[in-house]
Amino acid sequence: QFQELSLKRSQLVGNAVVTGHVTGSRSCKNQAIRAVLSGDGTALTTDSKEAGLRGKLKKVVLAYSGGLDTSVIVPWLKENYGCEVVCFTADVGQGIKELEGLEQKAKASGASQLVVKDLTEEFVKDFIFPCLRAGAIYERKYLLGTSMARPVIAKAMVDVAAEVGADAVAHGCTGKGNDQVRFELTFFSLNPELKVVAPWREWEIQGREDAIEYAKKHNVPVP
Repeated sequence: QFQELSLKRSQLVGNAVVTGHVTGSRSCKNQAIRAVLSGDGTALTTDSKEAGLRGKLKKVVLAYSGGLDTSVIVPWLKENYGCEVVCFTADVGQGIKELEGLEQKAKASGASQLVVKDLTEEFVKDFIFPCLRAGAIYERKYLLGTSMARPVIAKAMVDVAAEVGADAVAHGCTGKGNDQVRFELTFFSLNPELKVVAPWREWEIQGREDAIEYAKKHNVPVP
């Protein structure tokens, strides 16, 4: 059970250090989740055998939509962490058309595989209905929509990470929104041993034009 989670942002533009402290009845050790760069630009890693520009990870499960951001994240992870990338897409009822061609697109971007899981029943039963019963309204003004799906997606990602032997997970949420918190709190609560990579808090890409340029440079099909 979480008692404390602190998120600290570095002074660098596009980079951050995220530290999660997990304590509980089992006296879990404090876990430090590092999002890669120190103030002087030196890579932060506990692995002396670096294979990427920012550190070394074995295998990363990426929350993948097939859009521009997550498409360029695939080669970025490989370039910066020297890792295998497993893309994960959740079916939460968005429709079959949203899933068409995703596997080919993921592999064309450099992923080793795409894992798709049908989470519709779990999403409705364990997340939508409880939110409706609770009358959950964000800031007493906004009805919850896609935000309800983030925890169930993150939960499935933790399961997939265990299935494929991944040591890290990644998402394409920006460093300014609430979605990053929804994803990462779920990651930390279910498996605090997993490292979390959040490219939007780390890379130099500032917007769509930069992302398109990076995609072309790495031969990634632009959505």
